Amino acid sequence: MTIPIFSKRAYIRWENDKQFNEPTSTWVLTAPNGEFVDTRVHKEIETKHWFTTGFEEIIETNEGYDHSINFVLTLDNLTKWGNSPGSDVGNFKSITESDWNNNLKCHFSAKDIASFKLTHYRLEEGYMANADFQGKIQNYQEIWDTLDANQSRPDSLKPFDEKTKNKVKCEVFKIFDKTKNELGRFITVGKFGMGVAVNAKGEYNAIRVFEGKPIFMYGENCKDLFDFFINGLSSVEWKLTYCN
Repeated sequence: MTIPIFSKRAYIRWENDKQFNEPTSTWVLTAPNGEFVDTRVHKEIETKHWFTTGFEEIIETNEGYDHSINFVLTLDNLTKWGNSPGSDVGNFKSITESDWNNNLKCHFSAKDIASFKLTHYRLEEGYMANADFQGKIQNYQEIWDTLDANQSRPDSLKPFDEKTKNKVKCEVFKIFDKTKNELGRFITVGKFGMGVAVNAKGEYNAIRVFEGKPIFMYGENCKDLFDFFINGLSSVEWKLTYCN
């Protein structure tokens, strides 16, 4: 990867699902060095949100795909703080008309078929923990869209434009404990920022920011932990670890 990426998941289908759906607002900000922040905010309150940070490890490409990635997690709110989070493997490829007509279209509703943007999307297939089934490892298919982090707004997300790819600013900030364990990460890509961090009790907090203003906050210490990115103030020491 050589440029910052703002990705939005458009659909997911677990191995036992008949149709693709999207029960979350899932955004991922990825820096050119492969580090990412991933926030999956469920639309139904009773369902768990999923917040992670980590890095992409490029692995041997599985046959039939464009590339394969092992997503190695650093922070994971579905793993008790202090325990090592796992990883998941995703295999990616562009969606051809043949893929769509022969393998995917049959798993979509008529409404989603009508609005499907073949040229905008990419397919990811692999396996990972299903948060809604006690973390059971299941096969999945996900369809992702790459967004323009400079031209988009939270209520008007626009597809990535190749013309702006070298104009997207990216920074990675981290906080550490005394033994250099990562306690939090915040990444900016264009006008958007996202962070995941744990407080002194090991409780997870997460935030999404647009142009310096919070658009989603989770956790009782969220404002204190991430105030540096909102008001320039901080009770914790955030360190800039990457800048393009």
